[in-house]
Amino acid sequence: MIKRIAFFANRDEVEEFFSLNGQSDTIFEPHYNISRGQHIPVISVDDSGRDIQRLRWGKSFSDQSSELTNEKMLEKAESSCVIPISGFFIWKEGREKEHPFFVRMMNSSVMSVAGLTFKDKGTEYCDFLKRDSNTLIQPISPNMPLLLNKELTEKWLDGDVPKSEVIREAESLFLITDITVHRVSKKVNDPAAENIKTLIQPIPK
Repeated sequence: MIKRIAFFANRDEVEEFFSLNGQSDTIFEPHYNISRGQHIPVISVDDSGRDIQRLRWGKSFSDQSSELTNEKMLEKAESSCVIPISGFFIWKEGREKEHPFFVRMMNSSVMSVAGLTFKDKGTEYCDFLKRDSNTLIQPISPNMPLLLNKELTEKWLDGDVPKSEVIREAESLFLITDITVHRVSKKVNDPAAENIKTLIQPIPK
C-alpha cells in the first residue's frame, strides 16, 4: 500500500499534461510528504467539463481500503478520476522505520495515477488503483500506483474505453528507463516532518 506521496509540479506542467486552464494557484502549492487522510489534487469530469479540486486521500490515515483489489475498488467507486502526483515513497517490507525510497519519472515532475472517487456517509474521498511493480521497484515493494501516460489519462477520464482495457494497457507502461528510484531521509517517516524539498533529495547508501 502506498502511504506517502509528493506533489511539486508547477501549474504550467499540470495544466498542459491534463488539458486544464484557469485553475487556482493554491491547488499547486508544493508538498513533499503527503500522507493518507490528507487532501490532494484530483482531476475529474462533470457536466461542466474537466476540473481539478482537492479531495481526501482515503477515509483516514489508517484507512486500509487501498488493500482491496482493483476489481473490488471499482465495484465500490462513485466515479473515475486521475490524481496528479510528482512521486511516491516506498519502504522495504517490514522496514518502515528505515530509509524510504522516492520514486519519480526520470524526465518529468508529473505522474498521472488512475484513481477512483468514493462516498462514505456523505464524505467524498479518492484512492489510487495499483498494479504489480515493475522490475525496478519490485525488490522494494510488490505493488505501485497504476500510472497512466497522456493517452491513457484521456481514455480513463473520458470513459469511452472500458476501464479493464485501460488498466491492462497501463500495466505494461513505464519501463525501468522511464522511472528513477533513490533513497531519501528518514525524516519522511514522520508525517509531521517539515514540508521542505530536502525530503526528496537522494542520500548516499
